[in-house]
Amino acid sequence: MKKLISCLALFLAFCTVACSAPLPSRGNGALQQTATETETIQKSDIEKKTEEILVEGPHDPTGFATGFGKVVVNPNPGVGLGGFGNADERTSTHVTDDICISCVAVSDGEKKLLLFSLDSIGTTVTVWNYVSKQMEKEFGIPQDCILINSSHSHSAPAVNMTISNMTKYMQTFYQGAKKAATQAIADLDRSELKYGRTDTQDLSYIRRYIKKDTGEFVGNWPNTLDPAQYDHESYPDEEMLILYFDRVNQKDIVLCNWQCHVTNVGTRNGGQVSSDYVGAFRDYVSEQLGVHCAFFQGAAGSTIPFGKLKGEKTNGDYKKHGQAIGDVLIAAIPTLSTMENTKIETLTKQIQLTHNEKQKVNRGSETQTVSLCVFAIGDLAIATSPNEMDHRLGMYVKDHSPYTMTFMSAYTNGNYGYIPAESSFPNGGYEVDSCRYVPGTGEMMAEELVNMLNAVHSD
Repeated sequence: MKKLISCLALFLAFCTVACSAPLPSRGNGALQQTATETETIQKSDIEKKTEEILVEGPHDPTGFATGFGKVVVNPNPGVGLGGFGNADERTSTHVTDDICISCVAVSDGEKKLLLFSLDSIGTTVTVWNYVSKQMEKEFGIPQDCILINSSHSHSAPAVNMTISNMTKYMQTFYQGAKKAATQAIADLDRSELKYGRTDTQDLSYIRRYIKKDTGEFVGNWPNTLDPAQYDHESYPDEEMLILYFDRVNQKDIVLCNWQCHVTNVGTRNGGQVSSDYVGAFRDYVSEQLGVHCAFFQGAAGSTIPFGKLKGEKTNGDYKKHGQAIGDVLIAAIPTLSTMENTKIETLTKQIQLTHNEKQKVNRGSETQTVSLCVFAIGDLAIATSPNEMDHRLGMYVKDHSPYTMTFMSAYTNGNYGYIPAESSFPNGGYEVDSCRYVPGTGEMMAEELVNMLNAVHSD
């Protein structure tokens, strides 16, 4: 029915324009543009896209309403790619899959949220600050209502000025973010909020291994191991959380919160640009359900899409991997519940993280200031961390939240690297060695997020 209404609206809009547009006049043998044509040419891409959205059918932005925008932000050749520990050496050579920034606008009639999902290894707090200022200037939406979650694709740019040839790409990104937000706000349509949870199986693994008999840490990337002798240091968070905005007039929107590194595509020396399994997942869900789809990365600090124990899946085909994750979501749609309360509340708090001895020397400071954010929509909450948070820390936040359902949104509004669980520090390994902070920092952040969730919930 929605598609039929949209088609009729487009037809009527076309007829109106065709019948009312004046014929161009000619003078001195040259075609002269009418005032209407000149105005159209001078309109910005954002204005044109907004008009396209508005003629796709009726929009009712009253009450609880949601909107969606999506813009391609591919890098030019030579732009630095994040991931694999050598972002200063890897640069883009060719685009295999589009790099996108999506925006979901949520309004309760009084307050609005802008939830951005970006195909990137990560952003910086500087990016969050700049985008927030632009959103407040353009739409009157303050910083504590802005979220930028990175998918953590290792075949996508790191939106960070320290990366190679990033100046021009930053302009592409900022313009894309503004366009996506403009589209999402123009697309606001009255909605019903549905939510639910499900579990994946054998689609993610912990890449840290130990000996079964002694508990001795083996490493992150050993050759295929015998499961009779070796085991994972811990087990992944396989929970998938789903938000579904059932819209009155427009195409529905579905949001997925899952947690796994995005490393199926790309190599340490490769320049291939791709959104990896995340893009394949979005495309598959959108096609199968006829909806808009956005993916929000969770706490995936040591979680990867393939295992090393004998018999475990490798998931080397990123498109099949994305479809497998999509099938889990699609199967859960009939089980979703409706949320009646849709009032928006937010809270942002700055905390101090203590640098370890190495970082104190490298950075010349004892502490690092970071921002934690909580976004609540009725009895749903989104808790954010500007780090690669260990999956167990994310699970702690979700398990101790007072809300019916809590998204753990890591790699959000900045990226300050790994935050391992304290129990991993004695074992060492890549995540521990690259961490900037003292042991126990992750547990402190998780506890702070729980306190913030309780504070917003009690209010």
